[in-house]
Amino acid sequence: MSFVAACATGGGDGAAPGAAPGNTPADTNVGTGFVDVADLTDPPIPHHFTAPPKALEGRLALRANGCVTVVVDGVERMPLWPAGSEVVQESITPNRYAVTLPGGTRLVVSEATADTFTARGIVDDNPDPFEVEAGLPTKISTFLAFCGVTAAPVAFPDAATFTVRKT
Repeated sequence: MSFVAACATGGGDGAAPGAAPGNTPADTNVGTGFVDVADLTDPPIPHHFTAPPKALEGRLALRANGCVTVVVDGVERMPLWPAGSEVVQESITPNRYAVTLPGGTRLVVSEATADTFTARGIVDDNPDPFEVEAGLPTKISTFLAFCGVTAAPVAFPDAATFTVRKT
């Protein structure tokens, strides 16, 4: 199963060279703050996301630290997007991020608006940390700690199951 998690962290008001200050993110490179499902296998972190996917309804949310999250059943969770997804900060003023899934489905969140969606997903059913050895952080555990969402993350393995309702 392949997924990508994203925390597209924007930094301050550092506009790209030649751009108007205040409206262009300093770094729009895909991959900023991403965690890929490969991080579950290198090093191996077994026994997470073992339940079968089920239909979920969600809404994107944006944290002050730049992490794009989802709210599912009233609970804020870190998403693991389908493999090949991109999360990009589109603007700083207003602060707006776009999630583009494989196949072109696009979800957008800003400080004022957030797309809602339905998709088949898996809420992590293992409360154990994403660690190989106790106290030794992995890329995934570091990412989850940075974003500061305490509820179990949710994985969306299949982009084809998304239906987006624009706000």
